Amino acid sequence: MSSQPSLPPYREFGKLIDTPTKAINFLKTNGILNEEVFCDYGSRMIWTWPPSWKYPKWRCVYSCRCKRSSKAVTTGSYFFNRKANLEAILWVLHGFVARNSLYALSIGNQLDRRTVSQIIFDIYQVMNDDILDEDITLGGPDIIEVQIDESKFGKQGVWVFGMVEKKANGRAGKVFMSIVPDRKADTLIPLIQQYILPGTRVISDCHGPYMRLRNLGFDHIAVNHSIGFATTNNSIGHTNGNELFNTNMIEGMWTAVKHAVPRRHRTVSNCPWKLLEFLWRCKHSNHWTSLLQGLAIRISRG
Repeated sequence: MSSQPSLPPYREFGKLIDTPTKAINFLKTNGILNEEVFCDYGSRMIWTWPPSWKYPKWRCVYSCRCKRSSKAVTTGSYFFNRKANLEAILWVLHGFVARNSLYALSIGNQLDRRTVSQIIFDIYQVMNDDILDEDITLGGPDIIEVQIDESKFGKQGVWVFGMVEKKANGRAGKVFMSIVPDRKADTLIPLIQQYILPGTRVISDCHGPYMRLRNLGFDHIAVNHSIGFATTNNSIGHTNGNELFNTNMIEGMWTAVKHAVPRRHRTVSNCPWKLLEFLWRCKHSNHWTSLLQGLAIRISRG
């Protein structure tokens, strides 16, 4: 995956958020803070920021039953009730997009590892909300084929099932990945039927469950890897003559995925989140802007 031209350079970003006022303005400019907040009794609150306060607050100025209550400026946002100041959280977000490690994010921002872990976990929730079924439903008229495969991750033996589109221009399209308990037909076939459009050409190796795909309405082609990387079609009940097929695209995807998922994360508990991050980065070419937009959407969802 390519570098992020939209990710502000370190020094430039520091100038944007190096004071509480600048951090608040950055969040407001990107629509990440609520524009209006109501007290618990329905009265509209106003924005107040006395000089003695580090951050502004929402305060009710009406004579209602809330007794002029106040709420944090981050109420209803991703940043609400965090155990870190806004500037540090923004630096964690910046470092996460830049692929900095948990250790680097913790030490660099002088934050407890558990605090950083919670910030990152909630970033994954933003990513999860952003990945829709249409983003992981593969195939269709503009797609030459969908290549499928399974791969084993880590010492625990975590199986991952993956699918990737091949476009008419020869480039990869949308990607699907999921942790699976095993490689049996009862596990893999429902995922294929759910996330690949009927009639799509599907290329796989000769793993047994895949040999059912032609009877399920897919134009299935099987590559016999015991013969070579590119072989004629070995799918049951069909032949394409002497034309050669391969699964190079899905194999290349596994290389990229394993590069993105460090060995320490190749566990049943951690791997799903790293796969989610990979899918999210595949969906968006502009990771920094997309993350900010995701944080703004959380505000609009309220």
